[in-house]
Amino acid sequence: MNHRSAWLVEPLLLVRGTNWLYAVGDVNGRALLTHQGKYQARAAGDAIVARATGTALDDGPWGAHVATADHTAVPQVVFTSPEVAAVGRTADRARAAKTIISTNWAVHEFVTTAPGSP
Repeated sequence: MNHRSAWLVEPLLLVRGTNWLYAVGDVNGRALLTHQGKYQARAAGDAIVARATGTALDDGPWGAHVATADHTAVPQVVFTSPEVAAVGRTADRARAAKTIISTNWAVHEFVTTAPGSP
């Protein structure tokens, strides 16, 4: 799956051109991360229940039935040793979007033993 084969969705996560098919997670290409897929699934599930019960949809920005997350600021982590984390666009993508950027690298050492252990 890549951004060219992703299903285009509306803010309510309905596949464009349908009024019944929802696309959440990797299939919509928004953010290919588990926590984003779960967030989208909750929003879509709430929208489906609202439609089934005749409740008005809250489809404004950050409404209960939309996945409004800022897809350019999703945190990501690679569980290696040491762990690597990132937030936001890559430097190349930010430059391509004509965004003024500043990259900062930080190395942090964390205590990995419990207090009082050898």
